[in-house]
Amino acid sequence: MLKNTIILLPIIISLLSCSYTAKGGILQTNIVNTNQSINIDINDKYKLTPNSLKLNLMSKYSKEHYGEPLIYLDNPQIIVVHSTETPNLAIAVNIFKNDILIGRPDIESGGEVNVGTHFLVDFDGTIYANTPLDYIARHTVGFNYTAISIENIGYADKLTEDQLEANVKLIKYLKSKYKSIKYIIAHYEYKDKNSEHYSLYKELNTKYINPIKTDPGKNFMEELRKRI
Repeated sequence: MLKNTIILLPIIISLLSCSYTAKGGILQTNIVNTNQSINIDINDKYKLTPNSLKLNLMSKYSKEHYGEPLIYLDNPQIIVVHSTETPNLAIAVNIFKNDILIGRPDIESGGEVNVGTHFLVDFDGTIYANTPLDYIARHTVGFNYTAISIENIGYADKLTEDQLEANVKLIKYLKSKYKSIKYIIAHYEYKDKNSEHYSLYKELNTKYINPIKTDPGKNFMEELRKRI
């Protein structure tokens, strides 16, 4: 009996140190690693599990841009921080809920699948799940196959302190969850060929125009890097 207890003890400790509970639409998590304990609330009100149409379009997009019909986000290496460039959460949610890209002539040549994100962060710091982390979302040219997206509601360098703190907490949580993550970048940095993350850039469609981005703002990103 004592021998069995000794064998089971590490398993019990492990289960207690990493718990997931759903309560009132909020995913409450506590991830513990050797460095820190991270508590974070993620609201699943706007979580969108891709349907067959969305997955087929993403597979087609991935084949064209990355050479493989990918739909799953395995061992992500980058977190990309964005701002939605919309005035409120409702508009952003309405944009991301579609399966097919609408009203984006600047990127429509890249494929039919709609833009997406894994997380939305509202002005008050509330974190909403959107595309499940199991799946690729279309948000950053050249990196979607290996990147997690965080979209902050609002405009570049006009984001709130609550959003900044929420981003810090979310990024620390994601780095604890995925040991594969190597880089945290702003959307405006994705084309920087002098940065280390650019070694992961993939784009097979040479006719696809890579638009210049300014989100989430340099001041926001500088302060974010100081805190993570």
